Amino acid sequence: MDIRKNLSVFTHFLALAGYAALSLNGNANIPVFLLYITILFTSLYFDVAGNKYVLRTSYCNILAVALILFLSARIFLFGDEIFFVLISFITYVQLIKFLGKKDISDYEQIILISFFQLLAGAATTTRIVYGVMLFIFVLLSIVTIFLFNIYKEQNQTKDGIKKDRQFRYRALLSSTVLIWTGVIILTLSAFLFMPRFKGNFLSSSLLNKNRLSTGFNTEIELGQVGEIKKDSTPVMRVKFLNKTIDELPETIYWRGVALDYFDGKYWTQTDKNNKSRIAKNYDGLFILDNKNSEELALQEIVAQPIDTDVLFSASTPVAFSDLPFRSLYTVNNSYYHNGNYTNNIRYLAYSDLRVPEINKLNIIDDSIEKVSIKYTQAFDVSEAVSELSSELYSEQNTRFENVKNVEQYLYRNLNYTRVLENTGSSPPLDQFLFEGLQGHCEYFASAMVVLLREMSIPSRLVTGFVGGE
Repeated sequence: MDIRKNLSVFTHFLALAGYAALSLNGNANIPVFLLYITILFTSLYFDVAGNKYVLRTSYCNILAVALILFLSARIFLFGDEIFFVLISFITYVQLIKFLGKKDISDYEQIILISFFQLLAGAATTTRIVYGVMLFIFVLLSIVTIFLFNIYKEQNQTKDGIKKDRQFRYRALLSSTVLIWTGVIILTLSAFLFMPRFKGNFLSSSLLNKNRLSTGFNTEIELGQVGEIKKDSTPVMRVKFLNKTIDELPETIYWRGVALDYFDGKYWTQTDKNNKSRIAKNYDGLFILDNKNSEELALQEIVAQPIDTDVLFSASTPVAFSDLPFRSLYTVNNSYYHNGNYTNNIRYLAYSDLRVPEINKLNIIDDSIEKVSIKYTQAFDVSEAVSELSSELYSEQNTRFENVKNVEQYLYRNLNYTRVLENTGSSPPLDQFLFEGLQGHCEYFASAMVVLLREMSIPSRLVTGFVGGE
């Protein structure tokens, strides 16, 4: 039996299994897949035919340098996520190894890269079919590692390193089982317990602290320093099915998460661990509020996979349908699905786009009073912030008029900027209101909610998106 040829065959198919497990996350594209398959089977053909390489070592070194420059440009010039760039790096390095001369260390590196691909696949997909790929990979890895150890023993014997030609099969078997057990434990741990990396994790901002980008978060942090870059990556595509452009408001807010607690730096949800379940009815609808369906705007939303389980909708959501989940969960009128997805999902959202008239906003109704206790809790703010709130408040005004006073004050006295600077040791909100006098949207929203809370006016902060093409 030709151990080297058998090792080559199993190593190539193990690499294919690792790449297939990685491709389950939905981020693989057809050209790269075809390139991978072509190089893999070309390498296998040359290997079995007795040729140990497709390209000379010098050409492989040139490809390696070009690869490093290309992937560095993706990180530092285009701001691509480091996690996915690293995945690309190990995959392309594996391809270069296929093309180049292969000795015992090269087979070892190809096998090791396959393990990394398997682990990366576990951390980027939630698909059950991954279990099948894991089973196939384990079977291939057992044979591959066993053949690798035999081939290594043979080479050591030929080189005179081992004078004893008796193979230590018990040692080979135990090392194979040990490696196989480690792969199983690491992979299952990554698949079951690690968060899914669809964005944000290990981003280029970790290398460049001043590189911040626009996007969506379920929590908000004030006080960061740097320049916010605009991220033009699409997060969803929306088509209104029962409204024309002329019937839509000039500005549409795509609602995400409502946050109600502020500690001076972070906004969070106080009830995020106490989600209420919303079940799907017989018509396949998730009913959030009972309103006249004739007045609702029906949207078809195709959402990209981003690092959140939040469902977006225009303005005030009333119902969802066509979702591939059995139930939804809600906190503070924020809506979450109970599943995971690595590809685009399509669903329908029913929203109330109407803007209340000013005379209605001036009326304090029962629905407002029900939330007063929860959303009037004042935060721990500086004396300067409390004094500013007192100056803006007037007992002669209605609640809505006092809200407008705060809005107009922020509009007239502070400026919008995406360049964030630390102007001193004061809390971030004080720096915004009294020192730098400029900030981005989260500062304006935070300041308004904090000032209104000081006036005992129910308020909370809502994250999401505005406008769009």
